[in-house]
Amino acid sequence: MKNQGFTLLELLISITVIAILTSISFWGYNAKKDILVLRDEVGIVVSKTENMRERAIGSQYWHEQLPSGGYGVFFTTSNDQQYFSFADCDGNEIFDNNEAYLPCGSGFRERIETIDLNARVRIKDISAGGVGAMELTILYKFPFPEAIIKDETETIVDSASIVLEIPGQADKEKTIHFNSAGLIYVE
Repeated sequence: MKNQGFTLLELLISITVIAILTSISFWGYNAKKDILVLRDEVGIVVSKTENMRERAIGSQYWHEQLPSGGYGVFFTTSNDQQYFSFADCDGNEIFDNNEAYLPCGSGFRERIETIDLNARVRIKDISAGGVGAMELTILYKFPFPEAIIKDETETIVDSASIVLEIPGQADKEKTIHFNSAGLIYVE
């Protein structure tokens, strides 16, 4: 009588082949995961910036006050894991991050939100007008969609960019470009 079934050797070979194929697929997944995390963070930066433009165009109030300077987003390389959205209540066209300074109605700060980047992503570089910068302010005043773009010296420039990266992986970085016409695009 002939035995039907698998021998122990055939079973071990099958399990080994499955294990090898599984490990190869997980290796490819981890490489793609970094790209997806970076792409998500870029999308969030663009979305938060566009949200500030929409608030300005829509003349939305911030704590019962229409911010005379509009709404904006502030980036800095000194804190490469965060950026800020803000309402420019005092109209000075810069982000006032002083906790004691409360220019907005009923004693509120200008900061709307502190946005934390994913722990694996950081701001690598900022440039304003084609020159490296430490800080970048992108401000939208109502009712126009154009952007006022300033560096840390409060110089107004026509364009700016920030580079987000996954540290230690040179091939995993994205550049977000902003221009004074209010356009945003990603490379």
